[in-house]
Amino acid sequence: MKKKSISVMEETNVLSIVVHLLCEIRDLLQQNRSQDEELVDTADAKRLLNKSDSALYRMRKNGEIPWKKIGRKIYYPKSFFTNAFNS
Repeated sequence: MKKKSISVMEETNVLSIVVHLLCEIRDLLQQNRSQDEELVDTADAKRLLNKSDSALYRMRKNGEIPWKKIGRKIYYPKSFFTNAFNS
């Protein structure tokens, strides 16, 4: 079986494309990271609000508190608590 040889020019082009794409990915990840909001887990939310699991569940169900489910855990935006305590 005969190996195909890649010219130095083709290798350089491929490498420059890969580097360019990696830089774009890095920039997008940094933008996303800066837009991400700090989150509080359920244990911290219960402690901050002095509520039980069932009370926190009712608050989620009634739309009284914003939340996100990531994997199997539920998180709450930290800004909700800072705004609630400042009001």
